[in-house]
Parts: sequence; structure tokens; C-alpha cells
Amino acid sequence: MQDLANLYYLQQARLEKKKLEKQQKKLLEDEKLKNRKEELDKLEEEHHQGRENLNNLQRELKKLEDMAAKLQRQRQDYEKRMYDGQPSSKELEQLQKKITHVQKEEVAAEEKLLQNMMEIDEEKEKEEKMAEKLKDLRQLYEEARKEREEKCAEIERKLEEAEKQINKYNGKIDEKLYKKYESIAEKAGGVGIVDIKEGVCGGCQVTLSAVVMEKVKGGKGIVTCESCGRILFSLEDEV
Repeated sequence: MQDLANLYYLQQARLEKKKLEKQQKKLLEDEKLKNRKEELDKLEEEHHQGRENLNNLQRELKKLEDMAAKLQRQRQDYEKRMYDGQPSSKELEQLQKKITHVQKEEVAAEEKLLQNMMEIDEEKEKEEKMAEKLKDLRQLYEEARKEREEKCAEIERKLEEAEKQINKYNGKIDEKLYKKYESIAEKAGGVGIVDIKEGVCGGCQVTLSAVVMEKVKGGKGIVTCESCGRILFSLEDEV
């Protein structure tokens, strides 16, 4: 009976380990978390690109401001030369042409400057919204990642316990019994020994005959279910 108990508990520990390993694999391959990470990476790239665009616009703004200031100085210089001193008619005509040309360039520069400032405002608004969205997404991802880490840590702890149980019962089972169990378990999905509950086989759920029950309870050798062929064991008798 002790060999059967050891075999049953060894099997339970192995089944628990297998179940935990499946849970662990599922957690590590979590598609939801993987997709959220991809979404986060994509948004971070877009946010980075948006910041680059904003920086480029601000650099362009500085160039346009410098250009506008330079044109203004040119115009003021031409105007000063017109009204200071006594330029000839030809010189006045040339200065007026230069002033008119510079004024046109000033208008064009101011239009570009205004357009640039509008684009900067739009980019800033876009960047602020994206930064807020990115913050929320980072928080959701970190919460999900932390939850997965905690679950993985708990599974690791349970796996260590299952491994301890396996080591505890390994080598404590009669070789003949173990070989028979292995042969049955290979054909029955890893479950070669089952517990009897209220006269019912824990494997196929078939009600066992009184003769079979008597053999099990009497500890008369290795008794198998006439329906599914699994080794029968009474956990109630152990308790």
C-alpha cells in the first residue's frame, strides 16, 4: 500500500509540474502583453519622430527670424541712405528699387515665419497629446508586465515545490510496480494510477465492482480498473 501511495503522490507531483510548465509557457508567450509592447514601441517611435519634427521646425524658425532681421536692417540702411546726404536722382532710383525688392523679400519671409509658427503650434499640440497617450500606455504595460512577473515568480515557487515532491518519492517505489505504471501511463495521458471516490474509478468514472473494491481495500496486489486499465488506489484508506 505504501508503494501505491508513493506512486500516486509522485504522479500528482509530476502532473502538477506539467500543468505549471504549461502555465509558465503561456505567460511567457502572452500575446496580449507582446502586442501591447509592440504598440508602445511604435508610439514611442512616433513620439520621438514628432519631437524631431518640432526641433527641426524650431531651428527653421530661428533661421527665418534671423533672415527677417537681416532684411529689416538692409531696408533700414537703404532708407537711411535715401534721406541722409544728397544722393543723385540715379542713386535715389537705385535705392528705391533695392528697398522695393527687400520689402518683397520681407513680406515673403514674414509669411514663411507665420506659417512656421502655426506648424510649431500644431506640432506642440500633437506632441502633448501623444505624450499623454504614451504615459497612459506605459503605465498599462508596466502594470501588465509586473503582474506577469509576479505570476511567473509564483509559478517558479510552485515548480520548486513540485520538484521537491518528485525527488521525495523517486526511488521509493517497487521497480515492478513502477514499470507497470509507466506502461499504463504512457497509454493513458500520463495518468497511470487513480484514486477511488465513493466506489468510482477516478480515471474513467465507472462504478467499480464489490470484488474489485475488496481487493483494493485489502491491499491484495496491484489492482487495475476493468474499464480503463489504470491502477486503482484508495486515498481514503490512506487518510
